[in-house]
Amino acid sequence: MLACGLLSGLPAAAGSAGALSVDVESLLAQPNLYAGQLVTIRGEVIGEVMYRGDRAWVNIGGQGSAVGVWVDAGLAREIQSCGSYGHTGDTVVVMGEFRIACPEHGGDPDIHALELHVVELGGKVQRPISQARWALGLGLLCVGFLLTLGGRHRAAP
Repeated sequence: MLACGLLSGLPAAAGSAGALSVDVESLLAQPNLYAGQLVTIRGEVIGEVMYRGDRAWVNIGGQGSAVGVWVDAGLAREIQSCGSYGHTGDTVVVMGEFRIACPEHGGDPDIHALELHVVELGGKVQRPISQARWALGLGLLCVGFLLTLGGRHRAAP
């Protein structure tokens, strides 16, 4: 419920500041439309938060795309979970200036964040074991065991 309140409050604030709401895929597919603009994106935190003094890099993923966000370290500390194979990352809403080829950061596209809000917590991903794979593995183990026993029996004179 708290996440809904934060999420519903941010777009209004972002809109009043003149920020354009855009998804990560559109931002990277048509970067010239957003270069130098104040944008608001929503996505999953992926990888690790990389702290650099009083600032931090946070990668925000969308549907197969990701953009780096340069943010105040204090805001980045709000992030509790980063996406990886075993975890879903926190969902965040970021507002900041999109730079198509940031001269400060090697000419790569990035967002210099003014705001970052965690709107949904991530966590551990449960990956149940497929019963079909379990049965197949057990069956192959039994076949291998039987072949090993059969090979020993034939090898003796």
